[in-house]
Amino acid sequence: MGVQSLERGLALLAAVAEHRRGASLRDLCADTGIAHSTAHRALMTLAETGFVIYSAQQRLYHIGHALTDIAEKSSTNSAVTPQPVIEMSEQTGETVFVCEWSAREAVCVALARSRHPLQLFVRIGQIMPVYAAASARMLLAWQPPSERAAILSTLTTTRFTSDTVTSPEQLTTHLGTIRERGYDICDSELDDGIWAVAYPVHDAAGRVRSSVTVAVPVQRVQSVAAQRHLQQLASQCAARLSSELGWESSSPV
Repeated sequence: MGVQSLERGLALLAAVAEHRRGASLRDLCADTGIAHSTAHRALMTLAETGFVIYSAQQRLYHIGHALTDIAEKSSTNSAVTPQPVIEMSEQTGETVFVCEWSAREAVCVALARSRHPLQLFVRIGQIMPVYAAASARMLLAWQPPSERAAILSTLTTTRFTSDTVTSPEQLTTHLGTIRERGYDICDSELDDGIWAVAYPVHDAAGRVRSSVTVAVPVQRVQSVAAQRHLQQLASQCAARLSSELGWESSSPV
């Protein structure tokens, strides 16, 4: 592959990644300035190697498994995942991940996987639903009131389990509870049989732009003592991450 072909392929990959619900060939040509026929040939190569997936029914391109596999493998690298997250996962044996607030969405940006076969499925780049995931509700709770109201007014919900909260009124009340107690718990609301607790990560100015979450199958946290132990560790992990960003716990938020 020549340098020019490689550059075109990378440009198309980056463009596909920008369209989280899929991108048409026309979209990608407009985004990159690459000619239709040239882009089509490059995308065929990317599809053959698993870097993109083409949906014939929708006529849309999506990021493929090869790229997500690379992201997940690199997520165990301390240069990608913060050391406190890795250490907490090693200490507990459970999945610990960090989400950031971006364009009104909570996106998983760092991940340390559980060593157990039974675990929550989450991947780098995954968007967490703001009404059903503790990691995302934590971030929504600390957005400015006008921002929260705008998001809630246009919220479309899906009932993932029988315990999923889909009412904007109930969610508004719950967000207030999150701000009061400083953490959030999700108990079989997004995935049946998964218990998770999330804490906020503050930057130097005290703003909450990311959260850290530990997620566990409920059978491994059936006792209140086990849940409180994970809460304590998650709180400490969040405090360490915040400290690395320059925030002091005594600072007003």
